[in-house]
Amino acid sequence: MARKLEPGPWVLDLACGTGEDARWLLERGFCVRAVDAFSAMLELLRRKTASWSDRIYVQRANLRLGKPDRGRRHAAALLNFGGLNALPDPRSLLRRLYKALLPGARVLLVGINRWALLDELLSLVRLGRLRRWPRPTGQALVAGQRLPLRYYGLGELKRSCAG
Repeated sequence: MARKLEPGPWVLDLACGTGEDARWLLERGFCVRAVDAFSAMLELLRRKTASWSDRIYVQRANLRLGKPDRGRRHAAALLNFGGLNALPDPRSLLRRLYKALLPGARVLLVGINRWALLDELLSLVRLGRLRRWPRPTGQALVAGQRLPLRYYGLGELKRSCAG
């Protein structure tokens, strides 16, 4: 995604967590709007990105409920580290995301699918059970809160993006 953009434009980092992607983008000259639902994550992000405070806007918002910032359109959007899996239906977010992007914007969606075998085998060792089989749902503990998860297949995501 970054190779397709010149440094400078605003990139929307959804479910940004502690800010690893935001910091990477800032180091390469991008401006970042970082959005996450958890204050503890955003506090770590603020510490990591303090030297770029003029090029980062941090917002606490739930991906399920948040509304796009109508005052700023983004050249790209990133949803990484399984944030996509916390959505019961990605179509609502994708519709809102479309409104927050400039024409021709780049979007990178990174989810964890139910066939992530190494992760699944590690859960078997750690928890004594498989998490995603036979159902493509589960839970995660994030910042002390339990989040319901859904592990989407590629076909489901393609249909969501088409709608």
